[in-house]
Amino acid sequence: MPPLDPHQQPVAGTVYAPDGAALPADPARAALARRVIRDALFLGVSASALLHEGPGGIGVPIWVALLLASLVALVWRAEGRIGREPGAWLAGALLFATLHGLDDGGFLAFLDVVATLGCLIMVGVAITGMPVPGLLAARVRDLAASGLRAVRHATTWAVPLVLRDADWSGVGRALSSRGGGASVRAVLLTLPLVIVFGALLRSADPMFASLVALPTIDAEMVLSYLLIGGVFAWISAGWLRGVIVEPETPRLERPLRLPALGAIEIGTALGAVSLLFATFVLVQLRWMFGGEAVVRATTGLGFAEYARRGFFELVWVALLTLPLLLGIDGLTPRTDTRARGRFRLLGRVLLVLLAAVVASALGRMGLYVRYYGLSIDRLYATAFMVWIAIVLAWLAATVLRDRARPFAAGMVVSALLVLAALHALRPDAFVARHNLARGPLAVATATGAVRERPVDLDYLASLGASAVPVVVSAVLRAPTQTPAQVRMRCDAAQTLLESWGSDDWLAARHPERIERRARAYDWRLWNPSRQSARATVRTNEAALQRSCVTARGEFRGDRWIATQ
Repeated sequence: MPPLDPHQQPVAGTVYAPDGAALPADPARAALARRVIRDALFLGVSASALLHEGPGGIGVPIWVALLLASLVALVWRAEGRIGREPGAWLAGALLFATLHGLDDGGFLAFLDVVATLGCLIMVGVAITGMPVPGLLAARVRDLAASGLRAVRHATTWAVPLVLRDADWSGVGRALSSRGGGASVRAVLLTLPLVIVFGALLRSADPMFASLVALPTIDAEMVLSYLLIGGVFAWISAGWLRGVIVEPETPRLERPLRLPALGAIEIGTALGAVSLLFATFVLVQLRWMFGGEAVVRATTGLGFAEYARRGFFELVWVALLTLPLLLGIDGLTPRTDTRARGRFRLLGRVLLVLLAAVVASALGRMGLYVRYYGLSIDRLYATAFMVWIAIVLAWLAATVLRDRARPFAAGMVVSALLVLAALHALRPDAFVARHNLARGPLAVATATGAVRERPVDLDYLASLGASAVPVVVSAVLRAPTQTPAQVRMRCDAAQTLLESWGSDDWLAARHPERIERRARAYDWRLWNPSRQSARATVRTNEAALQRSCVTARGEFRGDRWIATQ
C-alpha cells in the first residue's frame, strides 16, 4: 500500500497508520461513532426542552437520566457490560442530580451540580481505566488530571467524532441508492422558496393573507433553544467519544524531574510553620479561657466582632496546609529514610497544631452564631470546616503513615457524605428552626448597655422553600406589642406573599413581576419543596395579609398609622 502523500489532505472516515499509509475504516467503530452522534443530538434536543427555563426542578434529573441511559446503551453495544465501580458512579450521578431537582436551589444546588459532574468524570475513569483503573488507585493529581481530561474531551472531541470517526461515505451512498439524497435536496430547495414567496403574496393581498397563515417565529426564543441544544449536544458528543469510541491510551512521556527534598529542607519548612502555628494557638488560649475581657483589653473589639474578623482566614490556613503536606510528601524520596522520618514527625506535629486552629475557627463561628444567629452562609462554612477536619484526620491516617494511595478516595467519599448529610439536614429549614428556637437574645453593647436582639423574621422569610412552613407559623405567632414588632412581622409577611402568594395578590401590588412568576412556575422547575411552600402560603394568605394591621394601627408602605 503506497504511503500517504505529505501534501495530501486527510480524508474523513479514513484511518492512517503511523507510516502514513491509509488503512480501511473499521465499520463497527464508524457505526458506533454515528450512534454517539445520534444520541448526542437527542440529548441536545432534550436539554433544550428540559433546561430552557434554567437549572433546578425535575428537568435536571430527567436529562441526567437520559444521558446515563444513553451511556449504558452505548457501553452495552461496544463492550457488553457495566462494571461495579462504573455502576456505582452512575448511581451517584443520578442521586445528586435528583437531589438537585428536589431542592429549592441556592448554594446546595450548586454543590449538587459539582457532585454530579464529579461522578460523571469518575464514570469515564472507571470505564476507560484512564489515567488509573479506579478511585482506590487514584492520587489527588490523578483526580485533577481526570477532570482536565474530561473538560478537554467535552469541549474539543466532537470535531474528530463527526469528521473522522463516523464514516459518512457509506451513509451517503446508501441515501443515494434509496433516493434519500434527492428527497433532502428537494426539501432544502422548496422550503425557502415557499416561505419567501408566501410572505410577499401575503403582504400583497389581505384576502390571500386570511387564507394562508405562515407561522410567526420568535427569533430570540428560537436562538436560545438552538444555543442550549447545540451546547449540550456538543458537550455530550465529545464526552461520550472519550468514554466509548476512542478512549485515550497512555502516552510514553519522559517523567517530569522534580527536585527532591532532604531532611534539612523538610525540617526547616515544616518546623517554621509549626512554630508559627504554635504561637497562634497560644494566643488563642488567652481568649478561650480569658473571655471577652481579655479580647477587649487586647484588641479593643467585642467578642462578636473579634469572632467575625478571623474565621475565613483560618479556613484558608487549614485549606492551604493540605497541598503543603501533599507536595512535600510527593517530593520526599521513599528511599531517604531520614527525610521520610522527619516528614512524618513534623507532619504529625503540624496536624495537631492545625487541629487547634480548626477548633479556634469553629469556636469563633460558635460565638458569631451566638451573637448574630445562624445563617445559610455560616452553616455551609461550618460544614466545610467539618469536612476539612475529616480530611486532615484521614491525611494523618494515610499520607503520614506512608499509605498515600487511599487518601484521594477518602477525600472524595467524605465530601459526598458531607453533601448528603447537608441534604438530610435541609439547611434552610434547619436555620429557621434554630433561630426561632433560640429566640431574642440580650446583647451587651460597646457602652455596656444591654439590649434585646429579636429574631430576624424577614431574613427567615427570604430563605428557601423548605423553610416556608416553619416561617409562616412563626410570622402568624409573632408579637405585635410595639410598632417595631408589627413592622418586622409585616415585612416578613410581605416577603412570603411576594415569593409564594397568589398571582392576584402579586398583580395588584407588583404587576411587573407576574411574567417572572409565570416562568418560575414552569413544570420543568417543579419540585416538592416549592409546591409545599406555595400551598402553605396560599392556605394562610388572608392571615398573612392582615399581618400589617393591629388594633393599635397599621403599616401603609413605610409609615405607621396609629388608630385614633
